[in-house]
Amino acid sequence: MCPCPTLGPVPSPTLSPIPLHVPDPLHIPSPPSTLSPPVFPPRVSSHRTGSCPHVSHTHVPALHSAQSPCMSLTPCMSPTHPGPCPHVSHTYVPAPHSALSPPVSPQVPPDRCLVFDPAFSELEVAALGELGLRLLPENEEGKHRVRDSPTLFYMVHCGKALYNNLLWRNWAPAALSNMVIIGNSFKGMQERVLSRILERDYSYIAKILKGTEEVALPAHPRYTDTFNDTSVHWFPLHKLEQLSAEVWEFLEEPTYQECEDLEIIRKEDEGRGLELFSAATTSSPDIPL
Repeated sequence: MCPCPTLGPVPSPTLSPIPLHVPDPLHIPSPPSTLSPPVFPPRVSSHRTGSCPHVSHTHVPALHSAQSPCMSLTPCMSPTHPGPCPHVSHTYVPAPHSALSPPVSPQVPPDRCLVFDPAFSELEVAALGELGLRLLPENEEGKHRVRDSPTLFYMVHCGKALYNNLLWRNWAPAALSNMVIIGNSFKGMQERVLSRILERDYSYIAKILKGTEEVALPAHPRYTDTFNDTSVHWFPLHKLEQLSAEVWEFLEEPTYQECEDLEIIRKEDEGRGLELFSAATTSSPDIPL
């Protein structure tokens, strides 16, 4: 045995209770009379190799509904990172189930943000207005036209028809090369949907696959089942120009008459939703969409 000194009684440690705060993700508090967007540290930084457009617009879709058309943010940020492909810094993903989480960083002026969800409640509409976010005046069903500036669309968990509609509305190399889409993986759609169904119901997704660059978001230990199918997509001009002329000649608007799994809320199905958005936007000056 190894000799060791005799130890006196060891005093018991004093334990102080540690307050734990577990937020309820489903709790949505009533908005105060004045709300200011909080300052967040950078949380998402997407850096890609290769050529891709600069991001000066951001378009964001529904916060909770898989059937909701995309929300949009007009000119908001201009990355200055050197290199062949700029990265999106200070881009923030809204917390799941929290309609009151500002979807953009302090660098993005709230009055440049256009949002839409046909499932918004009156409370959510009021809260978004207090945050300074703008509401699209009508349900575009994802058919939002890209203007001259590059545009980022945030469309996580949207239905395939919304992506298809967005591509159709901007079906030209000049417009598509100005777009970046953060949303459901196009490669995943190609793998899960039969080719004949994808080409019949979502033809614009099927045709753009060869002109798409896609990078999956890195896995997050906390949200393993939330963003596991989310990717960043962009459409380099040189790849689009390699597609055949027949690809660009077909410009028929999607109708989805034979689609059996349509995930979209159409204008005629909304009802009360448009009244809320009209009331919320009539008192605000118009800005170009």
